[in-house]
Amino acid sequence: SELLESICESFEAHRLTYYLTDLAARFHRYFNLGVKDAANRIVTGDMNLSVARLALVAGVRIVLRNGLNLLGVSAPDKM
Repeated sequence: SELLESICESFEAHRLTYYLTDLAARFHRYFNLGVKDAANRIVTGDMNLSVARLALVAGVRIVLRNGLNLLGVSAPDKM
């Protein structure tokens, strides 16, 4: 990605940590919307919506895992 290329060229690895922290915070806020309002839950009565939201969860997981791996940090499989 452009971000990774820029980080490598400028030797500014901290930018990746900022990106991953921001992504995790945004996902945390998104996930907690479902706590307050059932319509915002990831798994709902609407199968298509649930599948789309679960795909988003999987994508965030992949990005976080790969980003942490680039930094040499292990990530737990479960929390």
